[in-house]
Amino acid sequence: MVWGGFGAAGRTSLAEIKTRIDSEGYCNVLEKNLLPHGERIGGKNWIYQQDNAAIHTSSYTRNWFRDKKLRVLEWPARSPDLNPVENLWGIMVRDVYGKGKQYSNVRQLRSAIHRAWNNISIETLKRLVSSMKDRVYEVILRAGGCTNY
Repeated sequence: MVWGGFGAAGRTSLAEIKTRIDSEGYCNVLEKNLLPHGERIGGKNWIYQQDNAAIHTSSYTRNWFRDKKLRVLEWPARSPDLNPVENLWGIMVRDVYGKGKQYSNVRQLRSAIHRAWNNISIETLKRLVSSMKDRVYEVILRAGGCTNY
């Protein structure tokens, strides 16, 4: 599994997560891979967006964000359609596995994943970030129902 973050001005490093992680492990990933990049990719008053996975909403994680003085976007329950990172993962999957690509070993696959991540253009990142207002508006129009995102 991999973790990555992005903003309109760039992306974080891509973290490889080898096993299932708990809240402490998640915060360690953020410490090493988000904090060094947050202001650069999201601006001075950046806000972190995540979904409501248990490790994201645990008291440990909430306290970690509070202690680091990081703002987290309030996120409604059962609303995965809003998160533009899902679109970014889709772009990567099409790059990594497009045209029936197959890999002989984990090293080749790992290399393809990192290459796809690093090749995502700033224009794509900006477009995904700027789509948030439309995403939220569509959810409001659909009274919380499914969206086209």
